[in-house]
Amino acid sequence: MEGDTCWASTKRNTWSRCGAPIALRPQTEELAERVSAGRWKNIYFIGAGGTYAAALPYERFFQTHSAFPVRAVIGKEFILAPDPQFGPDSVAIFASVSGTTEDILECVEFAREKGALTVGFTGYPESPIASAVDEVLLSAPKAWPFDVQFLTFAAKFLSLRGEFDGYDRLIADLEALPEALIAVTEQADPIGKAFAEKHAETDYHFLTGSGQL
Repeated sequence: MEGDTCWASTKRNTWSRCGAPIALRPQTEELAERVSAGRWKNIYFIGAGGTYAAALPYERFFQTHSAFPVRAVIGKEFILAPDPQFGPDSVAIFASVSGTTEDILECVEFAREKGALTVGFTGYPESPIASAVDEVLLSAPKAWPFDVQFLTFAAKFLSLRGEFDGYDRLIADLEALPEALIAVTEQADPIGKAFAEKHAETDYHFLTGSGQL
């Protein structure tokens, strides 16, 4: 993608790729390859609020495909009730849109004290989380949620272990997704416009849903 940058600092690896989250694929794959081939024995997705909820599907993805230990945890709770299996052989993956979430920053320090490899997904290179973790993967600012990055990492890791056969097809679909979503939005525009005109004077509306809705 024109204008993207990808660089590594001398202090730690900092991967930057502006634009769509799928643009971070090469860096996310490299991380998955290194973790898969390295000494690490477990992975923890550590979040707070929305970032914890966003990690839960990938905990389940691992649990249903692999015996490799993976947990999604709430950062503050994890500090107060630590897992005895968490330590130098662990990978701690964090995500913060702004890079300033206090509970996350506190848990990054906790993870570093335990000797874990710390990885941070964020959108701001000068943010506190970008300075605190060992590995920084930078998407465009406010590129929330982090599903594409988490899914790419998890699927690549499982693929390397021979536990997920659909990686190439998944990536092809993810790369096609941005244009597909734009097309869907354009198709929905007339429907939304007609609804807005019809109900412009309606006194109140109910929005209903279930699950993530």
